[in-house]
Amino acid sequence: MARSMSFLPVVLLALGAWMLSSLMPSQSGFVNSATPRAGSKMAMRGFKDDFYAWKDTLSKDDQALLLKQAQNEFNKKFRATDDFKTSISEEKIESFGKVLQKFFDNEREDYKKDVETRTPDYDYLQTKSKQVAYDFSLSNAIVPV
Repeated sequence: MARSMSFLPVVLLALGAWMLSSLMPSQSGFVNSATPRAGSKMAMRGFKDDFYAWKDTLSKDDQALLLKQAQNEFNKKFRATDDFKTSISEEKIESFGKVLQKFFDNEREDYKKDVETRTPDYDYLQTKSKQVAYDFSLSNAIVPV
């Protein structure tokens, strides 16, 4: 009988934890991630389209080479081979640079817009100090030690 009584609080605790977790909205962790800016989504979508268009211009051999290099980036034996040292053509690299430059330009414009809209509240400390009234009056109290 004593064994079942000690088992009961554990079961109730587990049931309560399960009910609490089922009632809470599903989150990926304790910290909520910040929602991305709307402009950032548009820039990312544009980058994605441009990147896939650039990737389609690559030959199958170039795609296989880039994939192999990316997968074995941290492999010391692979880094010593000629496959690691080979590169795709300069014009393909320049066209990818243009895609990246377009993405960074869009991000810079979005960042400048966000900075302009977010102005700090310079009077925050003054308003906060007016809201809370502290009582610094002295009181007579005898505390026996």
